[in-house]
Amino acid sequence: VQVADVPEPTPGPGDVVVEVKAVGVSFPDLLLSRGEYQMKPDPPFSLGVDFAGVVRSAPDGSGFAAGDRVACVLPWGGGAEVVALGPDSVFPLPNHVSFEAGAALPMNYLTAQFALATRAGLRQGDVVLQIDGRPVPDAATLAYASGNHRQNPGGMRRFGSKKSGEGGEQRQRDLHRGIFHAATL
Repeated sequence: VQVADVPEPTPGPGDVVVEVKAVGVSFPDLLLSRGEYQMKPDPPFSLGVDFAGVVRSAPDGSGFAAGDRVACVLPWGGGAEVVALGPDSVFPLPNHVSFEAGAALPMNYLTAQFALATRAGLRQGDVVLQIDGRPVPDAATLAYASGNHRQNPGGMRRFGSKKSGEGGEQRQRDLHRGIFHAATL
């Protein structure tokens, strides 16, 4: 891995231009840095699957405007000071969520959505049992399954289910220790 100055991107006609404030480090970043990810960009390339920042410019009809706070996800390339990307990879970031937290959200929530909706094919009435206890991915999985997260990043589909064993702060402490929790869809 090498840090280098590169020119700012030239946005395409449909691109949102984002000034990056924080970059997350996810498992795909680790694999990309080793050349072990399923996608293998030609070096040199910028790491950064998840990032958050402020919109510099956006095309009409994109749903974004200069000054909007956003979280974003790309296959790679978010680890730059400025990034140009399609609006389908950009999600509104609420004011109460820091840029650092926003840079940790997209891959985790989109992975949860993919795992539950696409791979598992979950439907209303199904039960999700989360047993691993890794704080962000597991919280994202349960939040997505229960439809109980405060914000809905990027308008992702919610199952609208109800968690069993609601316990507030104790539930969160248990979750971080890897205790079983279930969400009924």
